[in-house]
Amino acid sequence: TVRLVVADDGMTPANGTSNVRQMILSDHIKALFGPVSSAVGAAEETLAAQYHVPYFLFTANDVRMTTQVFTPYAFQVVPNTVMEPRAVARYLAELVGKKPITVAIITPNYSFGRDSADSFVSALKASGVDVKILTQQFPKLGETDYTPYIPPLVAAHADYIFVGQYGGD
Repeated sequence: TVRLVVADDGMTPANGTSNVRQMILSDHIKALFGPVSSAVGAAEETLAAQYHVPYFLFTANDVRMTTQVFTPYAFQVVPNTVMEPRAVARYLAELVGKKPITVAIITPNYSFGRDSADSFVSALKASGVDVKILTQQFPKLGETDYTPYIPPLVAAHADYIFVGQYGGD
């Protein structure tokens, strides 16, 4: 018999770890699937490894979860924060060729966002694009008021804006 246990982490690491602890210790789950947020995923991954529960990350995609914080219990079945920005950079490089471009960046202020931004810029430069980053905005995780972050993006008058926001990030 397969039993599905579902919980809402509210996109916060504290809720995620509380839910996972409950699922492991009280519900006796055999595997864990989720979450959306990489911040929540990183927090939950530690518990899954501690209790030897296979953890399948199908949306959370911070590359560090399966490289720097590797455990034999975590499986990332989604392109990570190196792969996705690299693909976007490749497309943009094909679009603009070698001409100089300007870029503004907005991504959340934790490893998912910063790794995404760094990977995007690195991949553009590796493709030979002459890129100048005019502004980088890093809203805190869970930010709901983007009022202070939008004007610098607009004021930069960048040719392109790289947005690495996802879900409640």
